[in-house]
Amino acid sequence: MQCLLNPLKLVVTGDDFGYCPRRDVGIVECFRAGAISNVSLLVNGNSAASAANLANRYSIPIGLHANLSEGIPVCGELHHNSTLIGAQGVFHGKMGIRKALVQGLLNMAEVRQELCAQVKLFRELTGQNPQHMDGHQHVHVLPRIRDVFAQVLHEHGIPYTRVPVEVGLNKCDWIQGELMEFYRGVENDALNTVEVFKNHGIRWPDIYIGLSTMGKNMTISNIQQALDYSIQSLHSCQSPTQLTLSYQYQH
Repeated sequence: MQCLLNPLKLVVTGDDFGYCPRRDVGIVECFRAGAISNVSLLVNGNSAASAANLANRYSIPIGLHANLSEGIPVCGELHHNSTLIGAQGVFHGKMGIRKALVQGLLNMAEVRQELCAQVKLFRELTGQNPQHMDGHQHVHVLPRIRDVFAQVLHEHGIPYTRVPVEVGLNKCDWIQGELMEFYRGVENDALNTVEVFKNHGIRWPDIYIGLSTMGKNMTISNIQQALDYSIQSLHSCQSPTQLTLSYQYQH
């Protein structure tokens, strides 16, 4: 049976907007050059307020990059004696939050409190509701956190997120060792998140690219190859309508 595909829309998101002024300038330059479609704001980033002003000045569509893994909480009540922070008074980190979650050390009520505080601060900084909301370092698809995350999106009227499952990831031979193992774990968590998001009426692009092209792996050839793998998948009968490319410098 031959499938008729719907027109495909490419959405390129600049993550970590608000992390630091230098990164913000680069992201704005990309938007003005037509290289990216929108941005995701880290409201606890060092330059969150100025980044929000830049988005407003240049009419950049903006969403929330919810952060539970890096920096300090937005909610002042969680700065001390919170399960979300470690001995240094900051979030546990990309791997630390996953370890704490496996050990059952995270209080989901505090996760909810922080996510709601970040939505509130986003509204204060930008004057609008987030157009989309996803998780810094993909924390939004982690077990238990995914359920709280979906509830917060539904309650705050945020209809869009991302599901980081990348077609052709296993073919990307430039990713090796522990990094590939981590990405496969992200994909597994993301697949287990699908029903949770569906049950809350949340939507996401049909195809995602981003795991294979972060940090030093973000080269023109790698991006082209990842896009080729995705385009090849369009020959299936699912008729995808939107492809999202996550533009993120992973440090």
